[in-house]
Amino acid sequence: MTREISIYMGTCTIRGMGLNDLEDDQHFSGRSLECKTCDLWFWSENAMIEHLVQSLRHFYFRSCDEQFYGAAQLDTHYSQDHHWCQLCREIFYSELGLREHNRQKHELPRNVKKP
Repeated sequence: MTREISIYMGTCTIRGMGLNDLEDDQHFSGRSLECKTCDLWFWSENAMIEHLVQSLRHFYFRSCDEQFYGAAQLDTHYSQDHHWCQLCREIFYSELGLREHNRQKHELPRNVKKP
């Protein structure tokens, strides 16, 4: 039994060929990567990673090269392992960077108490 599989692939960067040409070309390695969630195949790790980053079905964090089961798990990772602003959903390289961001973007007027 054969099944049709959706292929996500750009043009070959070596010779500018499309998928059909690559199958018979001598530089084609025959290796591919599958995204089982989306039922897609990729011919390079970079193409697969780009899919994980851009897809709304995946919770992938490129900086750590980790995929999570859902938004809550990814948010937990951000807050435990990174300097993360939950309001803006931005990650900073240092605690100082996060504090400066909070001071500039989220500081409440002096007469308003923080919750």
